[in-house]
Amino acid sequence: MTAPVCHIPGPTEPTQPTIRRPPAIPAATDLASALQAINAMRVWIQQQGRSTFNNGTGGTTNATTKKDSGWVEESRVVVKETVPIEDVGSVTFKVIKQIVMKNKGTGETLTIKGS
Repeated sequence: MTAPVCHIPGPTEPTQPTIRRPPAIPAATDLASALQAINAMRVWIQQQGRSTFNNGTGGTTNATTKKDSGWVEESRVVVKETVPIEDVGSVTFKVIKQIVMKNKGTGETLTIKGS
């Protein structure tokens, strides 16, 4: 009895993505400069290969590539944090503390935790 044979293509060199260095983002000293810094980071991230963002409303981003990686978001932990700002009051942010990704094919999970 012989085992079934499956064609396995020869090895190919994986291509590494080219990552551009982020632009110089100045330190934020007030709400206006914080918004400018956030916008500069958003633009840089979009240039790294992301085409659309959901503006922080939950869900996922749409990558420019149509290739399915097999990973899906299984869960996320989001908390609200309030930062007091002198002469303005305060600003409340939604902060993602943890995301759990699951591979549809293998069932493997990947947990990413923020600070």
